[in-house]
Amino acid sequence: MLNSLLFQALNPEDCDEERPSEARVEISRQCFDSFNRNFKTYEPILSAIKRDYDQLLTQETRAASETGPLRSRVAALELELEMTTERLNMKLENKERLAD
Repeated sequence: MLNSLLFQALNPEDCDEERPSEARVEISRQCFDSFNRNFKTYEPILSAIKRDYDQLLTQETRAASETGPLRSRVAALELELEMTTERLNMKLENKERLAD
């Protein structure tokens, strides 16, 4: 029943098994919470497992949001390095010509 609820609540493009979307994760969270509430025997262990997954998801989300600016910075530094190398090579060539 929860599985059918999960897929009914999602758009077909959100059902990619490889890459879950935020919408899919949220609906999965709601299904898990519903399951957890209805099976009191397993609630303590399931709550602990969910807490661990939520903490990991928060960490990974934070790390992913930091990656974009870092990649941009690396690209800018690579470009700066390339331009500096070209400029230094031109200076070296000029000095060698003048020395000849």
